[in-house]
Amino acid sequence: MNNFISAFYDAVLLYAIALNETLAEGLDPRNGRNITSKMWNRTFVGITGNVSIDQNGDRYSDYSLLDLDDGQDKFMEVAYYSGAQNALRQVSDFHWVKGSPPKDSPICGWDHSKCPEGYPFYYYALFAALIIQIRIGINANVLENSMGGIGR
Repeated sequence: MNNFISAFYDAVLLYAIALNETLAEGLDPRNGRNITSKMWNRTFVGITGNVSIDQNGDRYSDYSLLDLDDGQDKFMEVAYYSGAQNALRQVSDFHWVKGSPPKDSPICGWDHSKCPEGYPFYYYALFAALIIQIRIGINANVLENSMGGIGR
């Protein structure tokens, strides 16, 4: 289901619950403060699951971390964060490329301070490619001259 549609459904449901409580208490439903005060500091079951609203009227968000399981060829939940509980829970093992998590920083560091001194590798690679190209050109010229220009 589309996330926007399900969140909108939960918002309308929250409004309906708050409106019903406002009417049940005999308060004026045209007063927005009466309705919004019923929306804050509460948890209810919506179409997306448990919906928790804090004292400011903000929804606590829950997140699932998905990982591609090669054995089942589909994404599986490996961790879950509960916004209402402010807790992260690992559900299953992660599948890391090469069997372990990536390094926390690049090989050369974020500011390149850990790089070796001298020219970068690609300078040497370009220089070697240039030398090879020159050598191929010289060999082709020597071969053409030795054949006496037969290919012309």
